[in-house]
Order: sequence, then structure tokens, then C-alpha cells
Amino acid sequence: MPLDLESPSRATAVARYIEEYIEEKGLSAGDRIGTKQDLQQRSGVARATVNEAVRLLHDRGRISVRSGPQGGLFVADVDPGIQLGRFLLAVGKDAATVTDAMALRDFLETMVMREATEHRRPEDVTALRHCLDRIVGAGDDPGRLLPLVWEFHDRIATITPNVVLKSTYLGLVGFIRDQVKGLPDSQTSTPGSFAQERVAAHVALVDVIESGDLSRVDEVVERHNATP
Repeated sequence: MPLDLESPSRATAVARYIEEYIEEKGLSAGDRIGTKQDLQQRSGVARATVNEAVRLLHDRGRISVRSGPQGGLFVADVDPGIQLGRFLLAVGKDAATVTDAMALRDFLETMVMREATEHRRPEDVTALRHCLDRIVGAGDDPGRLLPLVWEFHDRIATITPNVVLKSTYLGLVGFIRDQVKGLPDSQTSTPGSFAQERVAAHVALVDVIESGDLSRVDEVVERHNATP
């Protein structure tokens, strides 16, 4: 299974590689994936990149990390909140569409942003600024831009101490991400002007989170949700 290092973020590429490995090997909750050293050797990337990929998957509830001689990376038990998010989307096949999922995501966005604005730490803001830099670097290429946008929203959601909100939101975004992956490029394209508007909307989200100003959350979320 080749590792696509043409991805806009090497950590994102390694995270995707791990997820594909889990599916390819048919691993279940509690099964051992390997060690960080194994992943570094197989992928050929730096230790810091592997650590970031592991953090991404841990935050999404996909893997767990155990220390000790028999430790390493393991497939995580499915979080009840993620199960709830998937259940909400699976109530009838007609309801489980990208449009419906996006509407539900938009509804939760304000709650997630309020939590992030209230509980953010300096390192959270720094991480989000790094995500923004990579989004800007992706330009208007949807193949590079969309994975970084998902990563950006995942990172915002990890700030909240509300476990149910976090895991439900991450499960929801994961569903949308999986569905969008199967759409033709013509349906996911992002013209230059729209890409610029999208970047500006995400910059505004981070600015509000950093400011801690809860009174501005509704405004910036509305702008973000209205962005093509």
C-alpha cells in the first residue's frame, strides 16, 4: 500500500495511510496496528510527522496509544458519541445525504465554536494557525484543499471538554468527508474567488477563537456556513 506524500499535509497523508491499513487488514477494536517506529520506517517520514498523524487519529477516536513493552498503536473502541453521530445519519437511507449531514454539521458548528472560544489555549491557536497556512498553500485545488479543511475543523472540535459534543461532531464530519471523497471533481471544485472567500471565513473563525469574544461567534459561524 503506497503512501501518497503528494498530500498537502504529510501528517494527513500518514493518518490516511494508517486508516487504509486498518481497513485493508480488517483490524477491529483492540487490534494492534504497530509502533510509531514501525510507521516511521514504512512511511519514511520524520518522527514529528508520525506523532502529528497519531494525534490526528487519536483526536478522531480512531486509535489509542498504549505504553510499555507490549504497547504501541491500537484500533480504538468506537466512542459512543461517534456511534450516535453515525446513527443520526443512518436513520433511513434517504436522510443520509451530504446535504442533510452538512445541515446537521452547521447546527452543531456554533456549539463547537463557542466551546473552542471559551476553552482555547495558546497551543490550540498556534495549531489552528498552522492549519490555516496549509489551507492557504493549497490554493483552489479541491484535492489538496478539502482534506485540510476537514483537519482544521477536527482541530477546533478537539478543544472542547464536552466529550459528547466533540465525538458526535467528529463522527459527523467524518461521514461528510467519506461521502465527498466519492464525488467527481466537477462537484467538489473550488473556483479561485470561492477559495479566497473560504480562506477568509476560516481566518475569521480562528481570530474569534483567539480573542475569546463569545459575542462574535454567531456572526463568524453564519459567515462560514454561507461560504460556498
